[in-house]
Amino acid sequence: MVFLFHANPTVTQEKKYDNVVKITCQLKYQYKEFGWIWNSEKTISTIIYGTGFVLDGKIVTSKHVVCGLALEDYQAIQGEDGNIVQFNKNVILEKLIESKVRIGGLGIEPERIYISLKYDLAFLKISSEALETLRLQKLNVSHEEMYVGKKVEAWGFPSTSNPQVNIDLKITSIKDDWFVLNQSLEPGFSGGPIIDQNNHVLGIISRSEAKQSRIIAVNIMQVESNIFANEYGQGIMTCPNGEKYVGEFKNGKMNGQGTYTWPDGEKYVGEYKDGKMNGQGTYTWPDGEKYLGEYKDGKRNGQGTLTYPDGTKKVGRWKNGKYIGK
Repeated sequence: MVFLFHANPTVTQEKKYDNVVKITCQLKYQYKEFGWIWNSEKTISTIIYGTGFVLDGKIVTSKHVVCGLALEDYQAIQGEDGNIVQFNKNVILEKLIESKVRIGGLGIEPERIYISLKYDLAFLKISSEALETLRLQKLNVSHEEMYVGKKVEAWGFPSTSNPQVNIDLKITSIKDDWFVLNQSLEPGFSGGPIIDQNNHVLGIISRSEAKQSRIIAVNIMQVESNIFANEYGQGIMTCPNGEKYVGEFKNGKMNGQGTYTWPDGEKYVGEYKDGKMNGQGTYTWPDGEKYLGEYKDGKRNGQGTLTYPDGTKKVGRWKNGKYIGK
């Protein structure tokens, strides 16, 4: 299985307080096998384990923990049954069909998942009651100077059920939005925090590279700015039922231009206001039916054209979702 983490001996100890939580994600993929005279589509399910922590009321983790890697990054996937599927010119990984994310030992399901467009970051929104159930201690952002040689720690869930901390890490290189540490880590630390000596967060673990014996971490300032961006800016939101929105946000709601897709194939591309379809937009159905026109408060309102699968059209004005004539 090609994931971003590889086992490597580290200096670890079990933590005695709860600042991090285990993230479990079950992923189901579709792939195609090509034979001499036949092709067949199959599916494979696998599980990814990672780590999350609380920042600004959301669970922060790595994007690949809740979405998997980009399809082209997989050389093989090991299924839940232990079987391994190798990908090559005759076996092609086609798409991710399903992603089920659970938080902590109680298996809490996030209400929304916000994904950074640029960085390996994801933010899981859960209810205040669920957050209280996790009993996580809040972590604060570090404002200390970051420099090469600085000693830090990595907190997370490796293969064990208890959180652990790597206490033997140093910063070896610093870039604008990420930095490098001097060791690789075991699977499961992905998405966990990098901590300074005052127990404040410096960054989030993105990937571990065993061959180079190093960790790549995203700077905490980018984590903060991306949380803000998913409130005011471009972002991605996914729902447990498979619905997905890609577009602009304001005040944490869909505002501006965006695309919303449903698991059954329905799709809306257009303008939003306060979380509802509002303005010009195009709504399409799997059978080919399409509406192009104006929306208000989530319903067809104003001038628009509804085109049926057979090509016939209904052109005119709409009110509260109903056609009222030309």
